[in-house]
Amino acid sequence: MIELLVKLDDFLCDRYLSQQIQKYVDPSFADFNLDKLDAVSDSISQIIDSVDSLPMMGGDRVVVIENLQKLSKSDLEQLTHSLKKPQSVTHIFLVTDKVDKRTSFYKFISKEHKVQEFKAPYDNQVPAWVDSYIKEQGLTCEAGVGELLATTVGTNLRMLIEEINKLALSVYPQKRITRQAVVDLIGAGVVQNVFLMTENLGLKNLAKVIQLYRQVRLQGEAPIRLVAMILQHFKKLMLLQENASKPDPQLAGQLGVHPFFLKDYKAQASKFHPQKLRRVYRDMMTLSEDLRSVSINPDTLMEEFLQKVCVN
Repeated sequence: MIELLVKLDDFLCDRYLSQQIQKYVDPSFADFNLDKLDAVSDSISQIIDSVDSLPMMGGDRVVVIENLQKLSKSDLEQLTHSLKKPQSVTHIFLVTDKVDKRTSFYKFISKEHKVQEFKAPYDNQVPAWVDSYIKEQGLTCEAGVGELLATTVGTNLRMLIEEINKLALSVYPQKRITRQAVVDLIGAGVVQNVFLMTENLGLKNLAKVIQLYRQVRLQGEAPIRLVAMILQHFKKLMLLQENASKPDPQLAGQLGVHPFFLKDYKAQASKFHPQKLRRVYRDMMTLSEDLRSVSINPDTLMEEFLQKVCVN
């Protein structure tokens, strides 16, 4: 088996590789039957020798070649020639950051073997990704769990999986994750205040937004993390305005929210002219940069931004 893995997202690709190694390599013989090479540091002769080698003590063998895009044209031609007669018990994973679909190498792999692209989900797809991952672990979840986790934890997949693993332990021996379980794990005050803050920001309730922002800060949330949460929220409002004519079930799926919450997003989207929403989005991107580089107090920057959103 030969697979070309296009590594646009490190976490998803590395996770897949770990799963395949666990599947095919006996840990007792990993020193003999698992080769990890890098096209940057290993010669083409070393790579080809590894590809052509048979497993020790029977069983299967896995060869992982990272940074395939660093191979020269001649080296890639040599590797292609070797891959045309692979060992049937060797599983070869060719990892690259980018791929040129015009090359004979790509045409050969895509025709005779398998190409997989690992791309992080868009922000509005993260709640559905969370729900899917929970199911992969043999668990079920209450409606809205994916959205709640994406809002309070963020869209970093590695961090989300860490929280899901904690949730799995916290609900054991049960196999169902509820919204209340998320609240209990992360902290009721933080979850509630973050939700209320983004909701009131969408409704332009400035006094309430500032009050909730200060509470969330006292609970330890960093301004840069709050910007990420607000950015995700306003992306949903923009997407809703752009697709307002679609049926509610389809719209909820596109936003990555449970239909139950759709009416709240509609109420908030109605408060903003489309141009204002786009301006808020641009201001958030600027704010994110300023929080990382400007010496001004971050709370001052945040509160000025929140006021600008709420006041026309």
